Amino acid sequence: MDFSIKMILHLSLYYAIIYPVIKLKILTATKDLISAADGVFFVLPNQCEGGTRKMSKFCSLIFNEKFSGTLETLSLNWPYSAGIRSRWADNPRYATNVSKNYWEALQGFLGVNSSICYGEAADGTIVVERTAPKSGAIEIIMLKPNGELKGAVVDPATSSWERYELADKSAGTPGCKGTALTCAFISRQMSDSEAADLLASDVNHLLNMGENDVLNQTQQNELSQLIAALGDNFYRRTIGAHNPGTPMLNDYPSDNSDIERLSQTDLNSIKVLSPKGAKPVYMAVEAPLPKIEPATTPRRAARGSKAKNTRPSIDLSLFGENVYTPESGLEKATVPVWHQWRDHETDLAQRIADSFAYDAPMQVVGFFGPAGCGKTETATAIADLLGLSKVIASCGPDTDSDYFWGAYRPKVGANGVEYEFVEGPLTKALRYGCLLEIQEVGLIRRAGVVAELNDVLEAGIGKSFVLPTGERVPKSSHFVAVFTSNDGYEGTQILNQSVLSRMNEVLYFENPTAETMAARTKAVVTDWSDDDELRRMAGCIVSIADACHKKGIEDGVCGQRELTNWAIACRLLMKRRGEVKLTNAIIREAAQSAVLNKASQNREEIISLGFETLNKHYGDFAATVVG
Repeated sequence: MDFSIKMILHLSLYYAIIYPVIKLKILTATKDLISAADGVFFVLPNQCEGGTRKMSKFCSLIFNEKFSGTLETLSLNWPYSAGIRSRWADNPRYATNVSKNYWEALQGFLGVNSSICYGEAADGTIVVERTAPKSGAIEIIMLKPNGELKGAVVDPATSSWERYELADKSAGTPGCKGTALTCAFISRQMSDSEAADLLASDVNHLLNMGENDVLNQTQQNELSQLIAALGDNFYRRTIGAHNPGTPMLNDYPSDNSDIERLSQTDLNSIKVLSPKGAKPVYMAVEAPLPKIEPATTPRRAARGSKAKNTRPSIDLSLFGENVYTPESGLEKATVPVWHQWRDHETDLAQRIADSFAYDAPMQVVGFFGPAGCGKTETATAIADLLGLSKVIASCGPDTDSDYFWGAYRPKVGANGVEYEFVEGPLTKALRYGCLLEIQEVGLIRRAGVVAELNDVLEAGIGKSFVLPTGERVPKSSHFVAVFTSNDGYEGTQILNQSVLSRMNEVLYFENPTAETMAARTKAVVTDWSDDDELRRMAGCIVSIADACHKKGIEDGVCGQRELTNWAIACRLLMKRRGEVKLTNAIIREAAQSAVLNKASQNREEIISLGFETLNKHYGDFAATVVG
């Protein structure tokens, strides 16, 4: 056979069979290399059941302030058969995917987007301000309870107020992409039980994760599915919904003619309560509602600890006054505006600072207690008082050493896929002197992973560690590690004794009292007015938690987060039905999805808890509403 013919046959065989196999293996080998570091690209092969993607596409999760990231070049989508969709989906032809527009609007609604300010007045009027990323113009939407909808686009340079109009891509007409408008209607979306259930789901905490938090593969999958399902619920209920039986989003505009021009006078006539997210530019703000006074002894870790609204100061002369390192790219830890400062936080932060008078200062502590009792909140407060950034490492059964230290990740470069070393949360904390919160270390199942932390936790200053790259990283003298664990929860095993022995102090937390939980919820749900009812709901939360403990129910949760979700669900139901007074019927309905369905994962136990606990507070409970 002629040599040229042989060469052609060999090349054909290579490009037809061998090359695709090699490429597939390279891509598949990266399926577990998922990190949430800024600007890192990762391959997502079938990340969720039914998930599809193009092999040539990559996903980048880019973070801004308060996890205000956008999902860029996301090729993940779910076919109708995967079930990652709204119950209003009626056409198998349409897939479900993550909408960047809805994701940004949802972050604005939750108050975690640095370009969106979301506010609500006492009468239920919603005002949204969004700063356009390119032009810097301020897009403003005002939605009143009666359906009156007005909008404007303000040029800060000229102070001109133009009419808010949506862009029409098909006609090539310029305008706004609708993020501010979508944000204003999300509260109405939540009047739908499916949307409210999704927002109150067990993974809703992922929506509020900070820019320094690291998502593992399971968490990123859960987050993507949650955003996709919520977005699908929203868009199928707008004016273009396919199913005639779908409950529409009331007053959602069908075209630009439904949006009236908003003036400065219109906006000044409305005063919002405690706006969330970005700093308000044009909206008028009213003083927040008064808070309930919290109890003084909410948990064992804080006996006699009194709550304060003013940030305390501590003596940092031994620890260091300005220890924050801007080159880390991490923000300083800051407690939320509703945080109630407590004596035990100040005392612990001061003991850590004072311990730097010794060669082996206090740098490792442990917080143990049930979910929602304030462990993470206290860790954030300690970092705030010490002037440190905070990094979170969230552990699971498959957590390995690479997660803590870092590993090589794929990145799209000029020559195609390249690999770079991406530091893990432990390496960042050691290098830049951060407070590292290690969550649920007791869940780790891989042998030797926890024991490898011992050298890092060993007391003393001046140590250094070698990364897989060969670089030697000195341990910052301001490194602080806080272990937080939900003791006694399903899947948690006894902490390695070698790690426990290296902890300078261990604090055990209890669930806060009903009075304290009510105060914290009131600080978040600022439009809540019935303090007595909120205390009664908090008492019900305590009763359910006690009943779970007595019955040995350990597969659910019931605490602070559930009370806050319950109060939000009540307010949304009231607005949906035009109710001025909170009724027992609304409280019962909201309790089902926000509280009871999370207290256990067993249907019979959920029904039993409803009869035994809610009956004492709100009369007979209808078990037929269990979803």
